Amino acid sequence: MHRILLTLLILPGLLWIVRPEGGTMMLENRNRATLPEPPAGVSGLTEYLAGVDAFVADNIGLRDQLIRAKNKLTLKFNGQSNTRVIAGENGWLYYNAPEVVQRNAGLVFQPERVENMLRFVEEAKSLAEAQGARFIAMSVPNSHSVYRKYLPDWARPDIAEPMTEQRAIAEGLKARGVPTSDPYLLFRSRDLDTQPLYYRRDTHWNNFGAYLAFYDAMAQFGLSQGFPEPETILKGYVEGEYYGVLDQFLGLEQAAEVEPLPDMDMTSFARRAERSVNETDDHVSMDSYEVTYASDGPRLLVIGDSFSYDFFRQFWGLGFSAVHWSHHDYGRYDRNVFESFRPDYVIFEFVDWEVPAWVPFDARPVRS
Repeated sequence: MHRILLTLLILPGLLWIVRPEGGTMMLENRNRATLPEPPAGVSGLTEYLAGVDAFVADNIGLRDQLIRAKNKLTLKFNGQSNTRVIAGENGWLYYNAPEVVQRNAGLVFQPERVENMLRFVEEAKSLAEAQGARFIAMSVPNSHSVYRKYLPDWARPDIAEPMTEQRAIAEGLKARGVPTSDPYLLFRSRDLDTQPLYYRRDTHWNNFGAYLAFYDAMAQFGLSQGFPEPETILKGYVEGEYYGVLDQFLGLEQAAEVEPLPDMDMTSFARRAERSVNETDDHVSMDSYEVTYASDGPRLLVIGDSFSYDFFRQFWGLGFSAVHWSHHDYGRYDRNVFESFRPDYVIFEFVDWEVPAWVPFDARPVRS
């Protein structure tokens, strides 16, 4: 018995020496911790020991295999669904946002919420025009609507194209003459299985889906000539593991399955490096930030959420001298940014499932 216990204690260390793990932890979307340099004095000892602890935790032998085993046990005993996750077919997971199933089927439809969003967008358009800026709204669809065929039977709409709040908002914007990028229609016209546009185990679109939407906005601005056409940078898809937020909601420590991930040629976007980045502590999870690429050139303001926060940042440096990104904060964002930043172009982006979180219909936007 003692020999078995001793072997279990020694084996991971021996495997780490004989066959160390790679530097990148692909399943967790981060780099493996490295061994820190010894501290110069006693004051740095606490930080050094914490670094050593992180190094050992990330590099111990059999770590990835043990986490995979834990994930399988978690799925076996807990299942693929919980109150925050809906398990679909073909490896798809969906975020169980409040009323999302009913809203996606058009069973819950509140006209006041639609009207409220139209008012907010029109207000932002007026603020942009007051600065002489071009404006475009982007109503982002959730994966439930784009990939509804993989929803479980109980969550799948009975009709193919139900009238949802998100569709009513997008169509309402167009009817009111608001320039609108409509990724839902853009995506539905494509082969979504051959070229997946959303992560299967996350709430967001993947990099290619993001670029399709971003490029559509640039085309409507008349700026597409400065950006490569989407099909020219997509080299194909590779099987890989993306550790999404829905995996995390399930209590998993790594991605549970592989999925096709876009392989994109990003060479052209590396031409202009970020000269400076200034962040403002004004949001719980996604603070506002301003990126400068050049001293002269058009300026872009993005009022959005997690669908543009990092995803669009990969691309916009190719066409703009400076970009300011702010979270819409469900209508409570700082309107003064239009005057202080003085943009030439404005994207107002919001995702479908967050519509109910915006302020009530009778609470008109207040200029801060």
